[in-house]
Amino acid sequence: MQHDLGANFCVVGHPNKGKSSIVATLTEIDSVMIGPESGTTQKADAFHFKVDQKVVLTLTDTPGFQRAREVLSWLQQSAVAPHERPDRVRAFFGD
Repeated sequence: MQHDLGANFCVVGHPNKGKSSIVATLTEIDSVMIGPESGTTQKADAFHFKVDQKVVLTLTDTPGFQRAREVLSWLQQSAVAPHERPDRVRAFFGD
């Protein structure tokens, strides 16, 4: 059974560049971990924006990583259906 979760926006990039600060500002949630050192964000965390109890946007904060070009190259090696892309990204990270 597929659930309609609206749009999904993931904040990704290099470590310690303000990804979590952006998420904390947009969600207005003080519990989003922010720190001056790299590695404060240890795992992806999703925040849902609702209108009339329906999720219209999911904002996902992610840990920073250095291998963006390597990830993109690996992801583009073979075509996958849109619904298979999250599993493909998880496979890259070995989860």
